[in-house]
Amino acid sequence: MNRFPDELTVDEVHQMVNEGNWLEFETFSELDAAKHFQDSLGATLSERQAQVYTQVDAEGDVVYLRGEHLVNRAGVYLVAWA
Repeated sequence: MNRFPDELTVDEVHQMVNEGNWLEFETFSELDAAKHFQDSLGATLSERQAQVYTQVDAEGDVVYLRGEHLVNRAGVYLVAWA
């Protein structure tokens, strides 16, 4: 599986950690806070990577899309690191 897939369900997010693809993840209610956290991780992880995901509603399900996306409500952002 791609280390940072384009789209993940909530269950798949947890599966990424359980299977060792990601070390961990953290969620944020503000994009600026998520980006600051990602930048901080990047400075300390050296060879490791961090990625921001945006929570969106997709056909009645909640999914996370890789990257920053505008949503029509208060955003939820996830930063994953591997």
